[in-house]
Amino acid sequence: MNVKGHKAQNQGWDDLKEIKAPVGIRVDCPYYLKYGSTCHFEGQDCTFCFCPFYPCMDPYTGGMMVKGRRSRKWRWSCKECRWVHEPEVVERILKEVREVEGGAKLTREELLKIRRKILGINFEGDNHARLLMVVGTSSNAGKSLLVAALCRIFSDAGFRVAPFKAQNMSLNSFVTREGAEIAWAQTLQAIAAKVEPQAEMNPILLKPKGDMMSQVIVLGKPYADMDGRSYYANFSTGKGFEVVKKALKKLKEEFDIIIIEGAGSPAEINIKDFDISNLRIAVEENFPAILVADIERGGVFAYLYGTLLLLSEAEKRIVKGAVINKFRGNPKNLDPGIVELKIRTRIPVLGIIPFLEDLQLPEEDSVGIKDKGTRGDASVVIGVIRLPRISNFTDFDALASHEDVYVKFIRSPRELEDVSLIIVPGTKNTVKDLLWLRDTDLASTIVKMAAEGVPVIGVCGGYQIIGKRIVDEKGLEGDVGATYEGLGLLDVVTVFDVYDKVTTQVKGEIVIDGGFLEKRRRISGYEIHMGVTERGKDVKAPFNIFKRGKDDVDCLEGALNKEMTVLGTYLHGVFDYPGLRKPLINYLKKKRGEKKVVEKFDERSVTRREVIEESLDRLTRVVTEKVRMTEIFRFLELPFVES
Repeated sequence: MNVKGHKAQNQGWDDLKEIKAPVGIRVDCPYYLKYGSTCHFEGQDCTFCFCPFYPCMDPYTGGMMVKGRRSRKWRWSCKECRWVHEPEVVERILKEVREVEGGAKLTREELLKIRRKILGINFEGDNHARLLMVVGTSSNAGKSLLVAALCRIFSDAGFRVAPFKAQNMSLNSFVTREGAEIAWAQTLQAIAAKVEPQAEMNPILLKPKGDMMSQVIVLGKPYADMDGRSYYANFSTGKGFEVVKKALKKLKEEFDIIIIEGAGSPAEINIKDFDISNLRIAVEENFPAILVADIERGGVFAYLYGTLLLLSEAEKRIVKGAVINKFRGNPKNLDPGIVELKIRTRIPVLGIIPFLEDLQLPEEDSVGIKDKGTRGDASVVIGVIRLPRISNFTDFDALASHEDVYVKFIRSPRELEDVSLIIVPGTKNTVKDLLWLRDTDLASTIVKMAAEGVPVIGVCGGYQIIGKRIVDEKGLEGDVGATYEGLGLLDVVTVFDVYDKVTTQVKGEIVIDGGFLEKRRRISGYEIHMGVTERGKDVKAPFNIFKRGKDDVDCLEGALNKEMTVLGTYLHGVFDYPGLRKPLINYLKKKRGEKKVVEKFDERSVTRREVIEESLDRLTRVVTEKVRMTEIFRFLELPFVES
């Protein structure tokens, strides 16, 4: 191949079809002369100087993660890999390449199909997909992140991978490209798998509204409000389980591997008869599962043993191994417990994942809400009101990514004393959280501070709350039909009239200059809300939307007061991109007399998505190193070539 440098591993695909025959051993290669001790071995075929499948992330080839001597960054090393340099493998690759129809350039998908074919992995015909379930000994054991890591590992190994969670209870949600609302956890896992999120990855989403009620989202759309009793008695094991099975069937037709996340624990014997989120479907379809336990809770072996003890015999048979998560210390100290667990249960511990500090990944539910940033060094303190029914609190993670910014969650008026900006976030019940703000005196404190010039931003339900009125005559939000006075910071009125929800991705730009806004800066986000908000004469729309879902549009969005200090918007994720975030932080710094501000605005500035990707790479590297992936590949009957 015509390679010009190390980066050519991803650029050499264009001329693969031009290779007429293997080149054999090339001792005159300049890379051999310079790096011979790290990339050559006796009998190696040098046709593919740079691997066209790089990075395969497949430990069976002999490759491994290594840290660079100078950069100290981790990367996938092919040092010990023999697969792509074996003469017979080179012959097979070239043969398959020639049979691909079309021009000279091969897509990565075509290359990965070739790799799977050579390795003898058959993903054709009915029920071709491999399924693996990850269940936990408790909530927050680490299931979501382990699933994300496995999605990335198998994706990098060349498979089409999808995450799946039958039923998720979470107020942190995302809108897919098709306008379906799913949990952020499955969105993160789809990002890890390098595929577009879709409704089937989380067919049932429960969004708690308070007072034992939840909104049931089915395949991305509102279905009904139900309490726990009616959900279990009238929905979960009937229509609910049918929805789950159809969604999984669709994914099996589209993907090679599906990594399934359980919910809570599979050993909740009080609701076992109604549990559609854990091992029920794994037993029905006979695919393997692994069990994750959080050692930070204490009693990790009691959690593992007790969970296994409460499973049925059919469930025990499909649990193939356990993973211990969030460990601090010397793993050798766990050896006696690991041996005893294996003796008692015949279940091996496949790995011990260390506690990972500072992973910049969105939390799944309110258990994970915590202040973000370094309090002592921050010149800008942003106060996010910790509403009882707060939703999509991950909207503000990107703000805390700046070194001088501290984001804290507020529950009482006294905690607002030192804040530079107040944010009223999204909520699953606008009316009840508005009443809570009044009961705690936070409402009057926010109004007072806004009058003193402290900026206020309301997002989604928070936008509705800081308006003049909320009209809910049908009782869709409150217990009874009524009209409620908002905080009155914006001249807007919200009306709840139909049980319907706007769920769409949007793109637009800022159309106002002044305050913390810079005209013509691009913005992106997604809407998830019920109710319609109308602007009055005393506010202007700060944003123009030109893309809503797949449609080109031209419409105004949001509201800004005359003083340009109070803003309301329906856009979740609007801070993930620099268009609004950077001017806002600069404004807050200058307002406090800070000379040091965020670097000059650059459209190429780091986005929240790029930060997530970096954390996913770090998580994946650790799981690859600490978990016996060879065993997990074996569970899925994936016949890789061993080094």
